[in-house]
Amino acid sequence: MKLPPSPQELHVYTFPPDANLQQQLKHYASFEFLSFLQANTFDIHNLNPQHLQQAINRYISTEVLLDFNRLHSFKAHKTLSLEGLGKLLNFSHTQLHNRNRKIHARRQHLLDEVSKQSKVVDHYLNQNDFSPNPTDFWNCSYARK
Repeated sequence: MKLPPSPQELHVYTFPPDANLQQQLKHYASFEFLSFLQANTFDIHNLNPQHLQQAINRYISTEVLLDFNRLHSFKAHKTLSLEGLGKLLNFSHTQLHNRNRKIHARRQHLLDEVSKQSKVVDHYLNQNDFSPNPTDFWNCSYARK
């Protein structure tokens, strides 16, 4: 049985006007977020590793990522690799890669099924120069291929 998370204390402050203080805040928040990811366990079936990796690389401080990669990798990079994400979440690189493949396969299967049902979707997916208009959707909304 899983215990509910313990209550957390949240302090809310105004956003600092100084650029240096903003950088310090981003650094602190980034460090705390990575610490949170390391300290907790996650179900791999509830994760989208590619989206999480992209979000971390976009929004987390590059200095924090550089420090993390110095500790956990042979190469110091300012972005988090899939292997680094695996170390952060306590999964192997292979598990995350397989999860990405399963998500892609499920998405592709869904697109294939929808394109079988709708001519408009099939044209949109298979023709580069196709630009749908409302009448296409209206005429084909119930039409089968």
